[in-house]
Amino acid sequence: PAATPGAEIVGDGVVRITVPVDVWFDGRRVCDVRIPCKIGDLQQLELDPRGRFPDAERDDNRWQP
Repeated sequence: PAATPGAEIVGDGVVRITVPVDVWFDGRRVCDVRIPCKIGDLQQLELDPRGRFPDAERDDNRWQP
């Protein structure tokens, strides 16, 4: 499969995808990200796992099937 821009393997079965800041500077509020796995293989998806950005509701940043 084609490499996903901004994707790096950071651990056993863990992939971090970084979205360039330019996406938000141009005023967009939505960004499509392709995850390099099959949906059946996905165990968890988490936005901003290191808590680096302001977020009023961190509890909704994690999804598990």
